[in-house]
Amino acid sequence: MSRFFEKLKDVKPRDILHIFLFIFALPIALVYKIFRKDLWLVCDNGVEATDNGFCFFEYVCKNHPEQDCVYAVYKSSVDYENVKKTGKTVKYGSFAHWILYLTAKVNISSQKGGKPNYAVCYLLEVYGILRNSRVFLQHGVILTNIDFLYYKNTKMSMFVTSTYREWEYVNNNYGYPEGTVKLLGLPRWDKLHDFKTVPNQILIMPTWR
Repeated sequence: MSRFFEKLKDVKPRDILHIFLFIFALPIALVYKIFRKDLWLVCDNGVEATDNGFCFFEYVCKNHPEQDCVYAVYKSSVDYENVKKTGKTVKYGSFAHWILYLTAKVNISSQKGGKPNYAVCYLLEVYGILRNSRVFLQHGVILTNIDFLYYKNTKMSMFVTSTYREWEYVNNNYGYPEGTVKLLGLPRWDKLHDFKTVPNQILIMPTWR
C-alpha cells in the first residue's frame, strides 16, 4: 500500500483530467463491450506511427480485415494521414481513446507507456483496479537489465522478445508468469523480408546504441 501512495505522487496536475476521463468513460465502455467484444487497440507513442505497433496494425488491416482493430495516434502526427488510410484511428489521449482502451479485449503497444495516460493507467493496471489484457511488442531488443519492465512494474499479459538469449534472460529474471514471455520477433523486422519492389538490396541498419 505504501508503494501505491508513492506512485500516486507521480500523478501530476495535468493527469487529474484523465482521472475524470476514466470515470466518465468506464460506463460507456461497459456498454461498448457488448457490441465490440473482440476489439484490439494498438499504439506506439502517439506521436509517430513507424514502430512495431503500427507495423502490426498494418499487417492486421491488410491480412485480417475482419478483425476489429484501431490505432491510437495524435491528429497532429506527421504519420496520421498514413494511419488513416491504413485503418481505423482514434485520437491519442482523448476521451474516445479512454473508451476504446477500457473496451478493448487486447491493448497492444511497442511502448510500456502506450496508453491514454501513463500515470493514471499505471495505477489502474499494476494495482489490479483494472484487469485488461496487454501485449508489449517492444521497441527493440533488450540489451541490459531494465527493472521498470519487471512484471511487478507492468503486469503485462504478454511480453514479446526477438532472440532466444533475450527470451531466456527476460523469462528467467523479470518475474513474469510462465508462458507470458514469447519468442516471436518484431513486426517491423518482418517487413524487411518483402523484396517485391526491390529484389536486390543491401540493408544498412544503424542503432542509437
